[in-house]
Amino acid sequence: MQQTLLAVLAIVVVGLFALGQQQDVARSERAVYDREMQERAAEKVRELLYEIQALPFDEVDIGSPSIRTNTSGLTTNLGPGSDEPNRSYYDDVDDFNGYVTVATVNHDTAEGGDYAHQVYLRVAVRYVRPETPDQAATGASLAKEIIVEGFYGGTAPAPGEEPDVRLSQVVTPTWHQIHG
Repeated sequence: MQQTLLAVLAIVVVGLFALGQQQDVARSERAVYDREMQERAAEKVRELLYEIQALPFDEVDIGSPSIRTNTSGLTTNLGPGSDEPNRSYYDDVDDFNGYVTVATVNHDTAEGGDYAHQVYLRVAVRYVRPETPDQAATGASLAKEIIVEGFYGGTAPAPGEEPDVRLSQVVTPTWHQIHG
């Protein structure tokens, strides 16, 4: 009888040890998955940021052969104009202010499966002080900060929720001359 109890106890101990090992493996796999999803979300954030920063600095500068040197005539209401109903009409940096979209990213599994996940992307554009670009300007200035945030849950974030990925870039009227 005592040997049977010892055998059952040994089986329970080995089972608990195996369960603990399995939980550790699952935690490790989840951490790797989370890092992969954050990297894929970052790719989508970078793609959108590159697309936005490639646009002209301001609506009034489109087609102008000269580089703007003052704030005269700059857009004061950041965001799309009434004649820009969707992204395909956006033609300057600040049109993306307030833009949100959901992008699809794929996750390849070791077993060869492919799962699609959603990344919620949110954009803000603001005027910043050229001499201190980490500070918002009180009006139009010769510097705009583009902020793109990604949330890899695919749904609108809760108020105050920190993004999984956040990238920003300050652009000026000379941005294209310097960076192509």
